[in-house]
Amino acid sequence: MSGIHFLERIDQIHNLIQKQATGSRHDLAKRFGISVSTLHNTMNFMMDKLEAPIKFDRVRKTYYYTEIGIIQIKFRKIDISLTADVLDYLQIIGK
Repeated sequence: MSGIHFLERIDQIHNLIQKQATGSRHDLAKRFGISVSTLHNTMNFMMDKLEAPIKFDRVRKTYYYTEIGIIQIKFRKIDISLTADVLDYLQIIGK
């Protein structure tokens, strides 16, 4: 499995969770053509590493978020001049 597929799968699962349209874990695994074990690992990654508050509603048979939020995985450029100023300041105060 490549990293691109993993990230795409996380994004697609996230979208389905937002819509509360995942179905059961077996349905969701089948939808992505992966094993239930792989889905379990992906969902654990989302909850543990991305801190996604995911729960399962047994009545509606769908995963859902307990809080409103988004998942963003992207590169962010930082302002080097600001960083240099902070480093200069830290050197001045002896940290």
